Amino acid sequence: YWYVSHSFPTYVSHYKEAGYATMAVHPYLKEFYSRDSAYPLLGFDVFYGQEEVEAMTQAEYKRGYVSDATTAQAIQTLMDGQEGPAFLFAITMQNHQPFTALDPSEIRIQVDCPALSDESRTALTTYVQGLYDADRMLGELADWVDSRERPTVLVFFGDHLPTLGGNFLAYNETGFINSLDGLSPEEWQ
Repeated sequence: YWYVSHSFPTYVSHYKEAGYATMAVHPYLKEFYSRDSAYPLLGFDVFYGQEEVEAMTQAEYKRGYVSDATTAQAIQTLMDGQEGPAFLFAITMQNHQPFTALDPSEIRIQVDCPALSDESRTALTTYVQGLYDADRMLGELADWVDSRERPTVLVFFGDHLPTLGGNFLAYNETGFINSLDGLSPEEWQ
């Protein structure tokens, strides 16, 4: 978003031109990566950051980030409040790095991989627990979409590979990639 300095055609601007309300939700600092200045240029009518999400929900936190469940609650609140067609783009934060150790009471899925060091196993355990929570959130959002009278489409994607330790340590230890020599184009894919 640092490189967005002027308006240009985007999926968002096309929806806006078609009469959709266009909203962005990212429960983190609005100015981070210059989202607050880039999103309007991309065609978003409004951008809800961490403060706005906290104000519209009973915010829950996991690992210091607004939880996926809270983000889902904000998505539903915003979409249910729309009278006309709406496009909403949301980025979650709960399962963002660093993947530091969780309290044992928070772990629902155990990771057992003898090839991993304690550091990598900790990172992978924390990441997998975040995937577990994201899966629950997506299931709840899918149920909500199915229950709506209005046609609604839910699309989910990940935007980058989790590092899982310094210099992709867990990937190196399992032999999945060798980032120590630089990643090949195949490894990046």
